[in-house]
Amino acid sequence: MLTLRPATPKDNPAVLACADAAVPFDPAGNRHWLRQRQQLDPARQQRRHYVAIEGDDGQIVGYGALEQPHAAADWLRLFVVTPAGRLGDVGQPLYDRLYQDALALGARRLVVREYMGDEPLYAFFAGHGFVETGRVWDERLAPHQARLAFLQPRLAAITAEGFTVTSLAALQAQTTDWLAGLHDLAVATRPGSTPALTPANVTRWLARILPDGLFLVQHATDPRFAAGLALAQDEDDPGRLNIDWFATRPGYRRRGLTLLLYAQAIHYAQQRDCHTLATLTADENYTLLALHAKLGFQRPFGYVTLERTLADSERDTPYESPKETP
Repeated sequence: MLTLRPATPKDNPAVLACADAAVPFDPAGNRHWLRQRQQLDPARQQRRHYVAIEGDDGQIVGYGALEQPHAAADWLRLFVVTPAGRLGDVGQPLYDRLYQDALALGARRLVVREYMGDEPLYAFFAGHGFVETGRVWDERLAPHQARLAFLQPRLAAITAEGFTVTSLAALQAQTTDWLAGLHDLAVATRPGSTPALTPANVTRWLARILPDGLFLVQHATDPRFAAGLALAQDEDDPGRLNIDWFATRPGYRRRGLTLLLYAQAIHYAQQRDCHTLATLTADENYTLLALHAKLGFQRPFGYVTLERTLADSERDTPYESPKETP
């Protein structure tokens, strides 16, 4: 008999075992995924998560969760984790419970991101009304093997045009007005996300990135930041740096600032003797994918995003809580 109960921190080892059984080819990614689940702030973000228990010994054979990505979001991330071949008898009860929770929480959308090539899971969510909305590549570069020679003539030309790069750490030593400038760049490059990009949220974001690994570009005639790139040290692997954020202000695009920032990031990773520089790149971003290929990035994994919109009529169904184990 299968039962569901709310997950607790004590379940983490068993949840990780379920993830390893579901995705045996990426154990490091599974540990990173579990760490991300532990970082959710229940004071600011909604979450419902459960473990599926089987047998008299209480073995955990599945995990499912809904997570609000940030306090202003009206959509929820959805996770269903089961060993191979158990989507029907374990994944389905977890999904049913989470779906009812999503309705009760008033979510407008459910969003799933899974590995490309996981056809059973893709078919499972497609059968529940989810449609594909995007694909991204997990790209990784060995910094000391980066191919940078082809960039040198272009970098010299960009510098001659009056563009310079500085780090956040250097700015913090020179001025107290850096946060307003950083927030202005974030809002200018992502206008649809303005409510979530408050100064307080930017401050929280800065807590996870490297101050001397956040690079900002300015032009000699413009006090505003034209572009920026931020690196974060991987919490599970100190030798890996992740490109956490990259943005170029409208009006400064197609001016080579991406090349300037990537060269800076690669040199930074080399100086720290890091073995990996990693980033996620959208499948439709052909220009950036082409640059990554020239620099020597590899693509060990890809991810597909599936979404389902929840209609208002669905929320008319009374919410009934299934039985849980004590």
